[in-house]
Amino acid sequence: MDGLAAKLSPLGVVIHQHRNEQVLDISPQNIHKWNALQKLGVQPRQFIAFGNDANDIPMFREAHHAVMIHHHPELAAFATESIPNEGENQEDRIIAKIRELAEMVTI
Repeated sequence: MDGLAAKLSPLGVVIHQHRNEQVLDISPQNIHKWNALQKLGVQPRQFIAFGNDANDIPMFREAHHAVMIHHHPELAAFATESIPNEGENQEDRIIAKIRELAEMVTI
């Protein structure tokens, strides 16, 4: 993966390596989730974001509240909080967090 990422780098693309899944996320410059949200009219600090990898960093930077699913070292610096990957019912914990934030956060 490192060799492929190095060969793709001169093409002017953004590359995120999802090492746990052995995946390369390859995107054109300035094409990311925050960019897409802007196109939809979403304003900075007016949304809550959930994400799990480095490709969520631009979105997390602009979020009012950012919830990291599992742990990713690069993303952690931009997360308000995290939901750890422990035991069963991961989806139930995410749903509970969405409900909690819906009740608590006024954007």
